[in-house]
Amino acid sequence: MKSSSEVKITWHAAFWVDASRDSNCTIQGKEPQTSRMVSRPLWATTAAVMMIWAVGGALYFSLVLMTTEIHTVGPDEQNNVCQDGIFIFSNKDYLDVLIVSSSELLGNFIPIFFVEWAGRKRSMLAFFCVAAAGILPMLALPISRATWPLFVARALAQSILVLIILYTPEAYPTEMRSSATGIGNMLNSLASLAAPAIGQELLHRRGLPASAGVLIACCGVGAAAAATLPKDTAGRALQDVIEEVEEEFERQPV
Repeated sequence: MKSSSEVKITWHAAFWVDASRDSNCTIQGKEPQTSRMVSRPLWATTAAVMMIWAVGGALYFSLVLMTTEIHTVGPDEQNNVCQDGIFIFSNKDYLDVLIVSSSELLGNFIPIFFVEWAGRKRSMLAFFCVAAAGILPMLALPISRATWPLFVARALAQSILVLIILYTPEAYPTEMRSSATGIGNMLNSLASLAAPAIGQELLHRRGLPASAGVLIACCGVGAAAAATLPKDTAGRALQDVIEEVEEEFERQPV
């Protein structure tokens, strides 16, 4: 029986190890999951998936910010009352904000009708393209008529995030799923830092067409990333998809 002074407990690779068994006691763990995600079998998948996470975040949060911000520029700026630097919106402004915000409810349901019929990959590609088409009229329309283009774009931006959340765990072997999803969420949050520049600063300095142009470019990058996704999982059981991904990863050299 070893005394407490003879037993040294160390923390290594998320396991408790009795180091008194061997003075050189180590755990021969696998390489970090982040480095495996960019290994030869998975680098193309990782590049496309993470690009969609990032572009989707920039697109979605910029549209959220623009939902209210468009009512503080252009003709509406003259109609609203400004007290102590705060705009007091009219009833029409509040109605427009409510209409655009309600698009997220629709955006959560749209993937239900497309994901199994068209597949994750094709659905994301189509949603990016339709979102760009929805934003396109804002290049020419006055700000007062931007409500419905924002409604369409924000609904599809929400749908894209729902789909990439669904797709990411299916694209990686079991032991990498949580890491891939976590890194994707991190990139999504970091990309949201661009929203004030796109949906506020650029809007005030250059007008609605400038912000719309940047958002269309984001949709183009996202569509290109969706088109390069290596596989789709429509109509297949999750267990079959995971087994195929794991077999492919083990078969190819790292």
